[in-house]
Amino acid sequence: MTLAPGSRLGPYEILSPLGAGGMGEVYRARDTRLERTVAIKVLSDQLSKSEEVRQRFEREAKTISQLSHPHICALYDVGREGETEYLVMEYLEGETLADRLLKGPLAFDQVLRYGIEIADALDKAHRQGIVHRDLKPGNVMLTKSGVKLLDFGLAKAIAPEMPMADLTSNPTAAARSDLTQEGTLLGTLPYMAPEQLEAREADGRTDIFALGATLHEMATGRKAFTGATQASLIGAILHTEPAAISTIQPMTPPTLDRVVKTCLAKDPEERWQSAGDVAKELKWIAEGSPVGVAAPTAVVRKRRVREGLAWAIASLAVLGAAALALRRANHAVELPLRKLEIAAPRLEVEGASPVSLSPDGTKLAYVAGGRLWIRDLRQLEPREVAGSEGAGAPFWSPDREFVGFAVQTKLWKAPAGGGDRVALADLPDTVSAAGAVSWTSDNQIVLALGFTGLLAVSPEGGRLATILPPDPKADADFHTPSSLPGGGGVLFVVHRSPEGPDTIAVFADKARKTLLRLPGERLWNPVYSPSGHILFERGASYRGVWAMPFSLSRLEVTGKPFLVAQDARFPSAASDGSLAFVRGADEALTQIVWMDRGGQVVSKVEEPGVWTPVPALSHDGRRVAIPLTENGRTEIWILDLDRGTRRRLTSEGVTRMAPCWSPSGDLVAYETGEDQTGIMVRVRRADGTGEAKILARGMGGSFAPDGKTFVYSEWGGAENQWDLAYIRLDGDGKPVILLRAPGHQVQPTISPDGRYVAYASIESGRSEIEIRPFPVGEGKWQASSSGGEAPRWSQRGDELFYSHDNDVMAVEVKTTPALSLGPPRRLFTREPSGAHVVKFRVWVEGFEVAPDARRFLLLRKVSPRDEISGRTITIVQNWFAEFRGKATP
Repeated sequence: MTLAPGSRLGPYEILSPLGAGGMGEVYRARDTRLERTVAIKVLSDQLSKSEEVRQRFEREAKTISQLSHPHICALYDVGREGETEYLVMEYLEGETLADRLLKGPLAFDQVLRYGIEIADALDKAHRQGIVHRDLKPGNVMLTKSGVKLLDFGLAKAIAPEMPMADLTSNPTAAARSDLTQEGTLLGTLPYMAPEQLEAREADGRTDIFALGATLHEMATGRKAFTGATQASLIGAILHTEPAAISTIQPMTPPTLDRVVKTCLAKDPEERWQSAGDVAKELKWIAEGSPVGVAAPTAVVRKRRVREGLAWAIASLAVLGAAALALRRANHAVELPLRKLEIAAPRLEVEGASPVSLSPDGTKLAYVAGGRLWIRDLRQLEPREVAGSEGAGAPFWSPDREFVGFAVQTKLWKAPAGGGDRVALADLPDTVSAAGAVSWTSDNQIVLALGFTGLLAVSPEGGRLATILPPDPKADADFHTPSSLPGGGGVLFVVHRSPEGPDTIAVFADKARKTLLRLPGERLWNPVYSPSGHILFERGASYRGVWAMPFSLSRLEVTGKPFLVAQDARFPSAASDGSLAFVRGADEALTQIVWMDRGGQVVSKVEEPGVWTPVPALSHDGRRVAIPLTENGRTEIWILDLDRGTRRRLTSEGVTRMAPCWSPSGDLVAYETGEDQTGIMVRVRRADGTGEAKILARGMGGSFAPDGKTFVYSEWGGAENQWDLAYIRLDGDGKPVILLRAPGHQVQPTISPDGRYVAYASIESGRSEIEIRPFPVGEGKWQASSSGGEAPRWSQRGDELFYSHDNDVMAVEVKTTPALSLGPPRRLFTREPSGAHVVKFRVWVEGFEVAPDARRFLLLRKVSPRDEISGRTITIVQNWFAEFRGKATP
């Protein structure tokens, strides 16, 4: 039975279909009595055809409706309209865990978080005598507030007779057993406990088995039990043990293996006896088990006190002492594999790499709380480096005597043992976008400054000199250099031009050589490991730290890349075989807010999320287009400020940036990246109808008041720069160059009268806001005085606003009798959102101006993601021992 929008079931008005499953069809509906949105599940005719089923269903539903838990989808009501049986449930926005697992395994912290929430929900239900009986990823919804368990206890309530073949495909499928006539099979086959398959009575421990299977799948991306046929699958559940999680995801701690293995015990008596016990074990792992992640099972069973931090510090000291002993011994001794995790909730993860192991692996430099710290691994406490406020991009001298760092536009070094810092070089812009600095063994300091290429300076200080410029025909910008041992060269990343993929390359003997090219992926931070590998960070679809076999003598890759640590970032390697990386380094959690001209928050928009710092406000001020990152995908969402609703505009899975509205509000243009076609601007209807169309190859931009002209930045080809161009939507599709000048011209925005274009120009070496006539005319005016990005006009055209670092600036504009500008003045200083920021691109800390120019729409950090999921530095000694001997690492 299909219900049309506008039809009713009792007091519930059907709004739109949401999906269908084995139980029936699901609709979004409005409760006309309480004025709230609900979900209506209309049961199929097969499930409600008998009076016995209907009575049993109503009886069970009354019991289930008494469940109240933040991670259980609430059952509000049951009803019957004619011959139609229906459920009324809490309306949820998100995706099912089953859908999320189609993209691969979850990050370790997410496995723990979701597992704890599921176990807590099960424990609450079990204490009230309710068993789910059909726990599986398809019945777990991932929402902004955490998981929600669906269809709780309904398997028993609706148990019909159904062929065995339907068990693997239908949500909450139930069937008369073909194996026995003593009972009824309830569940979905890959997640059913042995007692369910044998048609014995299910209890809370049956749900615990399904929880174990779900945890295994969350951590590995694979089902715990598989089989070519139903018979072989049933045999696997009854008689075989699934592969340990740590054999599939090597960085998984043994403690999680133990929890899942106990959940999956064949005999219910050998499982955890309550879901509460499982929740406690998972919380204990999340809070820090003894010896980091490598605690033996025997120790785990005896020590359940909250000792994580103390043990981590002690282990760190032991690891440092062992590394020091190895260095002094000066002979080949293979250390055992050791892993530990250091909680680092204030670790800086936006921009440059925040961690750097010393060359011998005995010290760790890291940036936390806006300062640089050094921890000698033989000691318990870190030491702050004097004068390091605002530091980033730490790096070590080859002899470990100095640690270097960048502060804004200056490069420094400081004695590692304490002392005054020494200035090395002035930088044309911060190295936060370049991501790394390296002090080579042949005594030069190498860094990348984006479009400038690789640069070097003497360790004694001086002027930066370009040692490798980008290829103007193929390259965009260079990032994250690191040195090879023995003066063997410099590894670095080439971020693609609009036409090409990211590559890892090496610069040695004044020649450049490509080592790895991965279309559709983002690459960062290649570092050499003495195990004979290049470790690197990989983004997009395969996020994590990866390794590829590498011959140092031949400067050649000798094998395929393999995953070392999933959802990890910022690898740093040392000569003793140690590896450090960061987990929990996701983008900051932000809130969209309105601020007044004094910087006070007036109101908040939407729930906190990983919003990208480029909101776009429609010209009437009633809608916002903004990118949101969820489950590794970034898409454009449209927020209706009047109604307080949101809907997704894009769904192609390609990273979306820098949206802007047409003056009429019927079109949204946005930049795309992360695919094999490069950076381009697409446009689609704001109501989501129709297909997105490629508007131009370039980035950023804005519509002119006529709605038919679009101004943007186009890659300058031979000049290796971004130029200003425009294109007519009703023309031949050919771009017209508006401005080509040295440096880069980006972030153009047209004045409300269509006579001028404001943009950020890097012609002088520093980003400044300039204004020119549009489309042609004489004159050029500099609006900013000491740097600026992301210009925005007031709707009356009498003010121009822009960002400068963390300040929102304003300039008075007069256009009669000729253009004249007042002095820049600071309106307010805002707290950085912590969202990803890239200089000279559109991903700066942007904002939008309300139609009355009295409010500003921008992002504000609410609670760092590290407080939710945990931000840690992991150090692995002899990391390759985990992969040695495996045919396919």
